[in-house]
Amino acid sequence: AAEVDLRVLVVDSSKLTAKSSSVEDVRRRGSALIASLKERHLELPDVLVLNKVDVVRKDMLLPVIGELHRLFSEAR
Repeated sequence: AAEVDLRVLVVDSSKLTAKSSSVEDVRRRGSALIASLKERHLELPDVLVLNKVDVVRKDMLLPVIGELHRLFSEAR
């Protein structure tokens, strides 16, 4: 892993927004994801990919992307 050019983390966006329409819930889940990565001594990814965006309510997608961008930027 030391010689890789890029780290990619693929996240199921439907799980981030499951049973939620609140950015606060996304913030909580995103923060838990970052904590889990740090707990395992894994570096944060260079690229975060949201999978299954076709099953997420469209009015939630942009706030989710924005919140995850903010969380991951602050965590670096």
